[in-house]
Amino acid sequence: FRRLIGDSSWVLFEPTLKDLTKGIFTFTVSELSGFDYAVAVPSTPYKEWAVLSGLSLVSNAGFNDDPNNDGILNIDHFANDTNPLGSGVNEGKFRVGVDNIDSGEFLTVTRPVRLGTIFSGSPTLGSNTIDGVDYTVWGDDDLMLPFTLEVVEAGATLSSGLPTLRDINGDGNADWEYRTFRLSSPISARSRGFIGGEIPSSSPSPSPNPEVEIAGVTIEDVSSELGSPFNRQAVFTIDGSGLNMDDSHSNGSDGVVWLSTGTFQAPNDTLPAVITYDLEGNYDLSSIRVWNYNEINFTNRGANLVEILVAAAEGGAFTSLGNFNLTEAPGTDNFDFSQIIDLSSVAAADDVRLVRFNIQSNHGDTNQFAGLAEIRFTGASNAAP
Repeated sequence: FRRLIGDSSWVLFEPTLKDLTKGIFTFTVSELSGFDYAVAVPSTPYKEWAVLSGLSLVSNAGFNDDPNNDGILNIDHFANDTNPLGSGVNEGKFRVGVDNIDSGEFLTVTRPVRLGTIFSGSPTLGSNTIDGVDYTVWGDDDLMLPFTLEVVEAGATLSSGLPTLRDINGDGNADWEYRTFRLSSPISARSRGFIGGEIPSSSPSPSPNPEVEIAGVTIEDVSSELGSPFNRQAVFTIDGSGLNMDDSHSNGSDGVVWLSTGTFQAPNDTLPAVITYDLEGNYDLSSIRVWNYNEINFTNRGANLVEILVAAAEGGAFTSLGNFNLTEAPGTDNFDFSQIIDLSSVAAADDVRLVRFNIQSNHGDTNQFAGLAEIRFTGASNAAP
């Protein structure tokens, strides 16, 4: 993370305060120039878990990191509510048995999953993607692919005596829950059977391409842009207008920023306002860097609450990555006030071509304007190297 205050020092930092009720991490940063300031960035359940588990968001909290070299990735520990810095065992949170349940005797497995996980499918049960995790529960009689025995969720959860699951968001309730699964047929129906599971999202194939700042981005669509006698077009958010070599930005308006028409100019475009970017290729997005609307004396026109949505193809369905609060720009000329939105741990940010900002509010402007100064995207291309 970089902030220019009289110099170009790079600063790595760790969270010192976490405000989960607002869905943000708050960082207090001391720069080499001696200035202290607070930075707020959106949190995710995974990041909250990582911090509470003692991981470093800077160095070892990635999905595929294994900080204690136990052969179990962070995302597996997160999925199972186990300690990423522990001994590598399941901590007694898994139970396998032959049980009288659902009017029969069945092979069962009880395990933790993220609260609210939904399972479906046959013969293998798969889950929705929840907080970056996909669960799979399978059954088989010879452990040879494909797995063919049907698995169903049991009518009761066999969690008696299992350890208490953790509450990471501080609401007093566990953020995981125990669920029990069984083979659909009783043990009397076959001589042997196996039941198991995996987390497919924990071991994605590594991208052969490095992360880069994505070049050649274009505007796919925009709900409006303030025109003559003004000149505040959407393209100015991606063409470097007003952006200096040191990543500072001017506090100008015409020719350097985008602004919607709001209620000021016909046709009116009341909030929410929409601007969609085409990456002109598919990328695993790791971050979005935003310079908010910085027109001197009118920074309250800048985007505030923004839902970010992504699609894998033009004309494809959009998936929401969540709501993010953008900081109001300072109105200072030639200053780097950029904000970084970290998407490195958001599974839905993979294989993205279109990125849509659905701007739901500004910073208090009554004309319902929505504006941005500059956008930069970072990610790894999905194209063959």
